[in-house]
Amino acid sequence: LPMDFDYIETTNCDGVGLYRTEIPFMTSDAMPDVEKQVSYYKNLMDRCGDKKVIFRSLDVGSDKLLPYWAYAGEANPAIGWRSIRLTLDRPAPTVQNQLFRAKAILRKQIRAFLLSAAGKELNVMFPMISDLAEFEDAKETLMIELEKDKSHGFPVPKKVNVGLMVEVPSVIFQLDDILQRADFV
Repeated sequence: LPMDFDYIETTNCDGVGLYRTEIPFMTSDAMPDVEKQVSYYKNLMDRCGDKKVIFRSLDVGSDKLLPYWAYAGEANPAIGWRSIRLTLDRPAPTVQNQLFRAKAILRKQIRAFLLSAAGKELNVMFPMISDLAEFEDAKETLMIELEKDKSHGFPVPKKVNVGLMVEVPSVIFQLDDILQRADFV
């Protein structure tokens, strides 16, 4: 939480090992746009100085519901359509062009990460990954947005590290392959 950053220097911590990006989403009346997300993430990075910050991409669904999204009931919402599966799949409600609807929420968040970390190290962790293909899809989405920023001449992070949380049991069976493609877990 923002108040925690008042103590980042006095606690002798190494940085932020998990910034829960869903908190600003959950406390907003509407989905934060890219500019609003940039203000959150840039403020956090500025307050942390040279300390590492690991951003976890949006982890909502199950017990973390957003007041401005409609949710369909599920038999097992704790591991069902939530988190990375939701953001890889869910189109943004304001996007009109069908070609850009897929992954719009994740793409907007990644765009905010990239803008916030211009000139700094960016660490992004994807939650609730259940298999290698899901991780590769999320990572590719980040890399496409990074290349797009580079081609448009936008300032980009000096380094980008991409990881995942190991929390879904099925990912263990593909962990050796995932570890070859992830910068951290």
